Amino acid sequence: MSSTIHRHWAVGGVLVFVGSLLAASASGATQQTQPARPGGGSIPKFGAAPVGGGVIFDFGPTSGAQNGCWQNQTAGQNFAEQVNFAQGAIVDSIAIYTCIGPTAGTVHVKILTDDGAGNPATVVYQEDKTPDSWVSDPTTGGFVVVVNLTTPFNHTPATTFWYGVSGNGFELAQFSVATPGDGFMAQFSGPVFTNHTNVGDQMFQLSGTVTPVELQSFDVE
Repeated sequence: MSSTIHRHWAVGGVLVFVGSLLAASASGATQQTQPARPGGGSIPKFGAAPVGGGVIFDFGPTSGAQNGCWQNQTAGQNFAEQVNFAQGAIVDSIAIYTCIGPTAGTVHVKILTDDGAGNPATVVYQEDKTPDSWVSDPTTGGFVVVVNLTTPFNHTPATTFWYGVSGNGFELAQFSVATPGDGFMAQFSGPVFTNHTNVGDQMFQLSGTVTPVELQSFDVE
């Protein structure tokens, strides 16, 4: 099956179309943006730090090799990644890494359950809001976009949920990272899950607090 792969470069925070190619796509990655080319000064548009107790899940840029940057719009191609906390967690913030500079508009945050077979299923949290920060990231040469959740999400213990952030009507290109997980992201067309694409794991981080393990008390006689 062939598909159109659209190539873009982010130059000085501006998305520039430079061409398209036809290529085979066994992975289902129907559209692609390439890693950002360094160029021009970047000016932070927003600067608030993540809320919560620090990074509790890390597929960030130091977790593995950078593996491309992919078109990521709510109404088109977008992604989610699976997370499972053995002890459970309260998730306050999501940070994703992108090759596109600061852009006006809201992003769409979604959290979905797992169907038990390793696929995203039912949406259990979603909201549209302006990112709380969108600043340069020296490791990727791109940007990190932080969204503080309006309502912290209670990630129940030993349960898989899928997390994703996409641009509402604009390109929020998603970096992928090659090595920390299984090498796949869940790919969507709009709100519909379509397949797992083997272009690497979603480059992102969750901040919040891991839920302490409850200790059972007992009497010693």
